[in-house]
Amino acid sequence: MTVLTNNYVKVEVMRTTTIGRVDEGYEEAVPTARLERWSGSFSDTTGTGVLYGDVYDDVRKRFADGTAIHTSLITDISGQCFEEGSIIKTTYSTYLLGKKRSHE
Repeated sequence: MTVLTNNYVKVEVMRTTTIGRVDEGYEEAVPTARLERWSGSFSDTTGTGVLYGDVYDDVRKRFADGTAIHTSLITDISGQCFEEGSIIKTTYSTYLLGKKRSHE
């Protein structure tokens, strides 16, 4: 079940609930997983990049919660910025960004 209210999307899949901001034009961008402690790697020449982080709430059940992954190539970014609550579309998935990796 998906419910959209006040720029937030609530996704419930098999007892998993994820809540995140949905920027204009992202009403249909339902996250397939949440990425926590994330960072990115981007190419200056091609402008493409991937994110690294710990995945949670993977609706496709590919990864156990907390598994360290890297995404496929990023194809679209909600609000054109990387911040907590952004929706990131990649070649194969859509991620809700959680907390960014701290540089400790």
